[in-house]
Amino acid sequence: MVCAHCAPLDVEPKSLPVADLENAARELGRLRGRVDAAEAKVLAELAQRSGPGAESFLPDDLKLSTRDARVRVQTATGLTELPVTAAALAQGEITAEHAKVLTRAADTHPVDEAALLAAARAEPADTFTKTVRRHQNGLDDDSGAAAFERLRGQRKAPKPTPPRTRPRTPT
Repeated sequence: MVCAHCAPLDVEPKSLPVADLENAARELGRLRGRVDAAEAKVLAELAQRSGPGAESFLPDDLKLSTRDARVRVQTATGLTELPVTAAALAQGEITAEHAKVLTRAADTHPVDEAALLAAARAEPADTFTKTVRRHQNGLDDDSGAAAFERLRGQRKAPKPTPPRTRPRTPT
């Protein structure tokens, strides 16, 4: 099968000027997004049909860690609920890491997909993770007060430990 978009795969990097290498890297990033989106569709369908444990074949067949296999299936399933994010991944506008962060956030809190997707398009994945955390903590609205109160409510005082007594030694 000949792929019209696969030209960067056949590149001999040593023969290219820097500008062409940068263009090839960008195109490969977009291709990676398309592949990641296609994989997500397949894994989401597999999870829907197979139920829990759908990722069980991935560690052996794709040489993934069990954790990475589970995360990929969770991300794929989450993308079914975020079609705009799935489309951005398929277009290579965001990375699989952006999609993973966004789907995890959507699993635990209501999110403004459009606003976070705009940030994902503009930020590297590590910065985007912090943006999502701020979004979840409500820093944009209350300077973190909601997150502080939530964490404060989860605190538990440690159990007091009895004082240590040393045996007296005669002097």
